[in-house]
Amino acid sequence: MLAGMSRAQLKGQARARLLGQYGNAAGALVIIELISLVFMVVMMFGSGLAEILLYDQGKPGAMLPALVVALVLFVGIWMLYFVAAQIVMAGYTRLIYRSITEGESNLNDLTYALNRRMFRFIGLALAMFLVSVSIFVVFVVLTALLSVLFASHPVGMFIFFWVFFLFCMFLMVPLLGCYWMMIISLAEEPARTMKEAMGIVKAILKGNLWRMVKLELSFLGMYVLGYLSFGLGYLWIMPYSLASNILFYQQLKEERFGTERASQLQEDAWYWQERPGDWYPQGQPGNGSQPDTL
Repeated sequence: MLAGMSRAQLKGQARARLLGQYGNAAGALVIIELISLVFMVVMMFGSGLAEILLYDQGKPGAMLPALVVALVLFVGIWMLYFVAAQIVMAGYTRLIYRSITEGESNLNDLTYALNRRMFRFIGLALAMFLVSVSIFVVFVVLTALLSVLFASHPVGMFIFFWVFFLFCMFLMVPLLGCYWMMIISLAEEPARTMKEAMGIVKAILKGNLWRMVKLELSFLGMYVLGYLSFGLGYLWIMPYSLASNILFYQQLKEERFGTERASQLQEDAWYWQERPGDWYPQGQPGNGSQPDTL
């Protein structure tokens, strides 16, 4: 029973359930980092090497084709990296989910998304990426306008810049929180569709968005310490943070649907209907029965 627990109690539960599971959690993170490192090396050196090999110094205008090929190669490798990153992060979420709900996991969980409609996770990450880019573009444009308006007032420009920067960063917190709630919901049930996961997350976060933001911000100090430890601290922080988010997700389900229904939502796929609030158990849509109304 997680309903009614405070944030501190929930995080304590996350630490307790991860005991004995940190080996797989840390090992999986090391594998993910090694995959990222390989992609980064290939992306940087591969595109640079292509430019060098294709550039003919004795031929006029040879630089442009070499740069185009290098850029295309760079973007192509980045896209492969983006896809691979979403697959392994979905698998890592599944690994942590199993660790704290079933008490067991293995590194094979990293491939969870490969045979389970992986484009759900890729599409979700792409949507999050586009939203983040949009916020960044708005920030750059408004910063440029402010630099013109406050050209003769550098102190005012400095203040407005940092206020707007912090506002954009704060705006990303609930967006990232909602993103991870969606990933957790999809990792919870392999048969769940994007629409079903969106329905669940929308229902449980109604009136609880600020609670989610406070949970995310409670890890801010740990992330700073992880950065100061040259990333080594993240081997402990990342599983702890993700486990806390998973338990928070389950807590909200219990509070919103009740313990019995929350268990059903974990074990079975529930179909999100056209009318918000209507649910059918797996295998029963269209049989003439009345929907379960939340």
